[in-house]
Amino acid sequence: MLDDDIFSIIDDSDKGSPANGSNGSSNFVWNILVVDDEKVVHEATRLAISYETIFGRKVELHHAYSSIEAMEKIRSGTQFAVALIDVVMEQADSGLKLVENIRKEGLHELRIVLRTGQPGYAPEISVLTSFDINDYRTKNELTKNKLLSVLLTSIRSYMQIRSINKARSGLELIVEASSDLFQRKNVKIFASGVLTQMSAILGYEISGIVALCPQPYPKNSIFNHANILCSTGKYDKNNAEFLSETDKDKITRVFTEARKKKIAIKDNHSVGIYIASEHGANAFIFIDSSNDLSQEDLALLKIFASNLSAIYSNINLIGTLDRIAFNNAEVGIPNMNAMRKTISDRIKSNDNSLAIIIIHPENLGKFNSLFGIKAIEEIFIQTNRILTEKFDNAHMIALSSWGDFIVLLEKEKYSSADFKSLTSYTITLNDSRLQMNATVASAHSLPEDDTAENIIQRANLTLLLAKEHHRCKITEYNPDIVRDQKRRIAIHYHLCETFKSSNPTIEVHLQAKYDSINNKIVGAEALSRLQMNGQMVSPVVFIPLLEESGFSDNLLKLLLHEVSKWQKSRRTRGANIFPVSINLTMKDIPQEGYGEKLLHMLALESLSPDEVEFEVTEGAMMYDLKQTIIELEKIKRSGFRIALDDFGTGYSSLSYLNHLPVDTLKVDKMFVDNLTPANAKSSIAATIIAMATSLKLNIVAEGIETVEQTHALQLIGCTIFQGFLYSKPTRIDLFDEQAISASK
Repeated sequence: MLDDDIFSIIDDSDKGSPANGSNGSSNFVWNILVVDDEKVVHEATRLAISYETIFGRKVELHHAYSSIEAMEKIRSGTQFAVALIDVVMEQADSGLKLVENIRKEGLHELRIVLRTGQPGYAPEISVLTSFDINDYRTKNELTKNKLLSVLLTSIRSYMQIRSINKARSGLELIVEASSDLFQRKNVKIFASGVLTQMSAILGYEISGIVALCPQPYPKNSIFNHANILCSTGKYDKNNAEFLSETDKDKITRVFTEARKKKIAIKDNHSVGIYIASEHGANAFIFIDSSNDLSQEDLALLKIFASNLSAIYSNINLIGTLDRIAFNNAEVGIPNMNAMRKTISDRIKSNDNSLAIIIIHPENLGKFNSLFGIKAIEEIFIQTNRILTEKFDNAHMIALSSWGDFIVLLEKEKYSSADFKSLTSYTITLNDSRLQMNATVASAHSLPEDDTAENIIQRANLTLLLAKEHHRCKITEYNPDIVRDQKRRIAIHYHLCETFKSSNPTIEVHLQAKYDSINNKIVGAEALSRLQMNGQMVSPVVFIPLLEESGFSDNLLKLLLHEVSKWQKSRRTRGANIFPVSINLTMKDIPQEGYGEKLLHMLALESLSPDEVEFEVTEGAMMYDLKQTIIELEKIKRSGFRIALDDFGTGYSSLSYLNHLPVDTLKVDKMFVDNLTPANAKSSIAATIIAMATSLKLNIVAEGIETVEQTHALQLIGCTIFQGFLYSKPTRIDLFDEQAISASK
């Protein structure tokens, strides 16, 4: 029985009776095959049952006078319910062979009754055991009542087996249909498959529609409010407003009832299935069958409806997850997942004429602090509206998770002038006009692009460059500059990896400081050299990156450790000990407690003031001069000497030089390059050396490359030199050999 809690039947007094499982239409008959080589048997059978009605259907006899003729009837396509077959015809076992041939044709639902005029010829038990027959009777015992009784029993058995087989076949189709529908990823594709699968389950073509119902659905509404997704049969290519009034009335009645009970039938051939969903619009499926629906049909539809409910909910859930996955939840703007998918789809379709533009709104952090996150969302919404109106021909406009807008255009529709206006635009916030500034970067797709990431990466690298050097302007992709940016990123990554490793790829080199009067080495400077992919990276490139990445402490520890090992080795050999200068990072020095931290590192390596000294650049002063002096004095009080490097190239001032706790002043190479004995006394180098002498500071000149420069510096009072003329930077473990050759 069908569950009345979820299945409703609409009764119409002027229409046919409800479904009763009998397929009671007068168009259906029971086809009975009579096989016998005696005409009198055929006539007797016809007189006995031709005008009888069994289970509401008339009986129609089909006559065959031999086993060959019987097989022709079987193969004609007629659906026989019962076959009455004589055992002895052309041959003594013709009837038995016919039974075997019928079963070989796959007709296992057909009920077979063997009749014999010679009861002892084929023993009943043996025949029933050996052959797939359903009854075995002698001809003289089959009176009219007996024959009707045998037919009634056989047809009932046939009906039951047909019902079981149809249910099994239907269930198999439901499983197959459900599997197919589960593969469909959106509602429209799902809808197109539902009607096809329902036709397959019922075994014949149907007319039907699948529609979506808005939520909440108007009470007492007609079906016009639904949105038809697809239709078939007599409803094909129709929309609700074009349906006939009769169709509208019928569908609305089924629809109204189905909303209450999930499934409803009308007139024994119209069925409505209503599916409620938590994640999207509710669905309504209506089918109109040309055949009366049996009890088995309705049971299968009920099972299928349950599966459809789960499948539809799953599809709507996938749709919801897609909206979450491809949209910014707070403002509803497509995100980078959506952008990547769109670019990938276009690349797959061989579209390599794309332009991607990134708009980076400035000062979002400040606005968030002043106005809160809701204000940021409003900024995003209004910025998106401006972009959408301005670039209505864009493939997509997306918002990244870090607040950048990305516009995807056809390359030929890109114009830098259009985007230049976006470097400054106005929005309204809290009834006040707010001026927004933005940095804009653009990049084009290249023929070799095979992934969305390639073009997005070029645009991001261009934006990174723009934020460093061209804020609030538009910067277009430049392969050379971007190549440099990529190298910088690669170096940054390499630095991260090398300091994680127990065998860093940074080498320590030493460059000697040479006393030209006493003809000996009086010190050396420790220099860092980075190897990456077998090549040396310039310190000018990697040292700033290292400091920006927060690895300055790691480098300092490495330098102290290598210098400590080297000095211990020299002491063991009884070699001359002189201090090695190590550069301190200008951004780190002004940090409170830096002096104590450095002294702790020195203690761990057992380094003394005669083994190591430190150099600082003028740039340290621009961060916090007062704190810089405090931290340097801590180092100075512990006996370690400090040199001021690159003096005169940046922030030189007598006012702070007089207060800095430094011992040595290093004259930068830029003041040495053009120095000659002829211009020495009137040079800036002479002024710097005179000033250092008056402050009783030691003096070292850097970048000495010629004998002429040496003579010029000696004329103005500098005798300690550092440069290629005396010593090239040499790996620390090879420095002794170089030092010996230099001292000769």
